[in-house]
Amino acid sequence: MYFRFAVIALLMISINSYSAEYFSGHTKKVAFGDTLDQDLFAGCQNIDVFGYAAGDIYAGCETVTIDGKVQDDVLVGCRNFKLTGIINDGLIVFAETITIDGTVRGDVLAFGRQVRLTRDARLEGNLFTGCGELMLEGAPVAGFIKGGAGYALLDGRVGGEVELEVEKVEFGSDY
Repeated sequence: MYFRFAVIALLMISINSYSAEYFSGHTKKVAFGDTLDQDLFAGCQNIDVFGYAAGDIYAGCETVTIDGKVQDDVLVGCRNFKLTGIINDGLIVFAETITIDGTVRGDVLAFGRQVRLTRDARLEGNLFTGCGELMLEGAPVAGFIKGGAGYALLDGRVGGEVELEVEKVEFGSDY
């Protein structure tokens, strides 16, 4: 209940009076070398960000792939989310599979069947999660981890406390 109000408040605060790009259809692509100067609101099948997005990204899609750089927040609901690029602010994602193989400089709220932070991921904030599987595969998390998972593999350095409710947990050699 409180989370819903927090998300709505965040959306209201972040939506400014300047222009934004609204997109629907099959695929929205920000190609390598391209710049998107405003916020992106998308309801489409796929979003691929390989270039630079100066604003926020709000999306409800099948897949979201970010291999470029997003200056502000990313708030998405999708089936598959993959980050190999950089998000300079926060990430809120609801997806079946979430793969973070890039850098998030803010906090991450990740909810889905599988949340995976690979060895190449860098999380400079905190991680809040609710998922079936949490896979911390060598990625450093600068802050804390809070939430719950059916299964958790913890094999990376965590700068803060880890408070997870889990059914099964395994610890790797890098934890």
